[in-house]
Amino acid sequence: MRGLPDMGPPEGDRRTWLASWLLLAVSAAVLCWPLAGGAPDIGAALEGWDAVARHGPGWGLVETTDANYPAGTDVIARGGYPLAAALCWPLLAALGLPLGLNVATWLWLWAAGSAGAWLGGRWWGSAASGLVCGVGWQAAWAAGGPDRAAAAALMALSVGAVLLALRCRSWWWAGLSGATAAAAGIAWAPAGAVVGAALVLALAAALTEGQARAAWIAGAGAAAAALLVSAPAWGWTLTYRWLVPLAPAEALTWPPLAALVCVGVAARSLRRARRLWLLPALWLIGGGLWVGLTVGLGLPDPLRDIPRIDGSRSLLGLAALGLVVLAGGVARAGKPAGWAAAAALLLGGLLQSPLAVRAWPAVPDVSGPVAVMPWQAGSDPMVRAALGVPVVNPPAADDPVGAWLRERWPALEGPTSEAGRAQLKALGATAIVDVETGEVTPL
Repeated sequence: MRGLPDMGPPEGDRRTWLASWLLLAVSAAVLCWPLAGGAPDIGAALEGWDAVARHGPGWGLVETTDANYPAGTDVIARGGYPLAAALCWPLLAALGLPLGLNVATWLWLWAAGSAGAWLGGRWWGSAASGLVCGVGWQAAWAAGGPDRAAAAALMALSVGAVLLALRCRSWWWAGLSGATAAAAGIAWAPAGAVVGAALVLALAAALTEGQARAAWIAGAGAAAAALLVSAPAWGWTLTYRWLVPLAPAEALTWPPLAALVCVGVAARSLRRARRLWLLPALWLIGGGLWVGLTVGLGLPDPLRDIPRIDGSRSLLGLAALGLVVLAGGVARAGKPAGWAAAAALLLGGLLQSPLAVRAWPAVPDVSGPVAVMPWQAGSDPMVRAALGVPVVNPPAADDPVGAWLRERWPALEGPTSEAGRAQLKALGATAIVDVETGEVTPL
């Protein structure tokens, strides 16, 4: 197939690949350097990690009373199944928060780099290209925290598997591609759109070469496996009366100059090796056009109509995939201009958006349910995780999860009023904690 890579075993012995694997661990640690000052600021996604650390990955996630005590909060309904946290459950159980979360972030970035190196190394048949793709893929997703790093690792595996399915006409590789694509969407919802678009373009490239049977095996196998893996998640979501949208996906910004140089080098080599350069160029152009039309020109965004997908900006991940693979090809060329372009691209990824970190709250050691002051801090997952006990707090007016609790707070004039204290006692709270001052007021 002229439009797709061979995906054969890359050059380099075991020592070379072992050295690359260890270098990816170092690059992941470099990307995680901000964690020395706190924990990843992953917003509401921390609810899932906290719940898994306390209750494990099973049914205990459904009705925890860590927040909105005693009504409970369905972690899965609020933010989806915390797959990345569930896979790190032994680590969280052994190290707790925030150490377990920080180590898991590093491991997921290492996994993302390893998956990217596997994809790039097989694509270009070069260990050096694999290392460039691995570090570039890490840098593209590091700013999003552990959930997106996990999704990045699964996306790279899915793309590589579908290319192997097309090459070998293998149902096994096709099934692996679909399963990892669905898992990536469960770990971080917009990843489903990114990897789905990447797989569709790969299948389209195979069809243009007249490989209808290979495209049928790869497409049907991937679709069946994806539906099988994602069916429980969709079934769970559709049983609820509301859908809680995810936070907007952060744009992946890459240095424009380095991107233009990489595309220019790729265009010069397109005639000589069309099968290697075509598909990543399609990913780059397709992702950029999608985002440019829907965001830049303000056209209607079809992704906003899909549950749990927050707009087309997530398709910048598709453009990032194309850029990373192109950077691997530029590195394989070995020319000074190519290495300079790859170095600029990777350095820009390392510096463009460091991992967002928040200081871990310093809270007193308390036991039993507590009320939190100021009240808005009670809805902060980081505050709840730091306290380590159930938190009684009145939910926001637009929070459907807290309807049960809102009905039971009509007389609450404030956490220090007599009526408020009496109602807190009735709900089982044992203390009021001021997270700004650290003061504890027993009830």
